[in-house]
Amino acid sequence: MYDLEKRSRVNFQFTRRGFLELSAAAAAAWTAPQVASSDTADPRLSEAIAKLDYLTSLEHAFILDKGKAGVASLPTAKLREIGLAPDTWSLEVAPDPASDSTVERPLSLTLGTALDWNGLMKLAEKHAVRFLHVCTCTNGADPYHMTLWEGVPLREIIWLTRPQANVRRVYFQSYHPENLPPF
Repeated sequence: MYDLEKRSRVNFQFTRRGFLELSAAAAAAWTAPQVASSDTADPRLSEAIAKLDYLTSLEHAFILDKGKAGVASLPTAKLREIGLAPDTWSLEVAPDPASDSTVERPLSLTLGTALDWNGLMKLAEKHAVRFLHVCTCTNGADPYHMTLWEGVPLREIIWLTRPQANVRRVYFQSYHPENLPPF
């Protein structure tokens, strides 16, 4: 089956990466008993930790929009109209007719195969990626907000189309206000 000793002999080299991996494992092992016995910690410390807010609530987040799309400030009815609400959202993935790329199953509104919100959420059950992100700007003194970003990797959506040949680039176009070019 899985031979850890053989793997460690084959894959471990005394490199900076190997040293850091061993150091991280040692640090985790060293602190494990301390974390396990944290119930004996000072109750004031436990209370202070419980009050920490790592994520910024939406009403307190500063959303930088670059002044073009204005999506963050659109009313719900407009979001629904332009397809950015869960009940109207869809995604099409099709080969460019000017190229020689082919896919077995394009995601298309006209074919009735476009990916909808429910389909995306089904993909997210298995392939969701989440990470904490601090939104900052080099012109500002403080971070704008700390949020949890979540999504489905684009490769999972591309694989739904069952690419066949010559798929080399992905171009996308999202919402843009009328009278303004896509950005």
